[in-house]
Amino acid sequence: NVHLKCRLVQMITDMSAVNETKGLCEHIAKIQMLAKFLGMLVFSPNWNLSSVSATTDFTYGNMDINLPPINIMECIEGAWKQSRLVIVIPWVVQFLGMMKWDEVSRKLQYYIDAFALLWSINHDCLPYQIEHHGYCRTN
Repeated sequence: NVHLKCRLVQMITDMSAVNETKGLCEHIAKIQMLAKFLGMLVFSPNWNLSSVSATTDFTYGNMDINLPPINIMECIEGAWKQSRLVIVIPWVVQFLGMMKWDEVSRKLQYYIDAFALLWSINHDCLPYQIEHHGYCRTN
């Protein structure tokens, strides 16, 4: 399982660095599939666990709550700096999407920060989209 995760991370990292625009949609779809599979491997051990409540005697030591094998924050920040969000964001979303059944990981500060970073990127890009597409912004 560890070797498979490492191989998937390497493949995702390599494919994220490609600069070829020909066949970009297919390329992004392949990375998304790899990321979704990696997400399943990372988050599925916790899918059957319920959220930890204050009255439960359950400790985090009994759960598989390791940080992801790929540094998502670093990937997103690097993509932002290199203007490669169109390649990185889709696979990050697929990876994190596999966390929806993992109530434990959703509460970890690492993932909260990752979602906050994605939200801030979306928020920062919104004025650009509105300005360049002629949309009106209403409050």
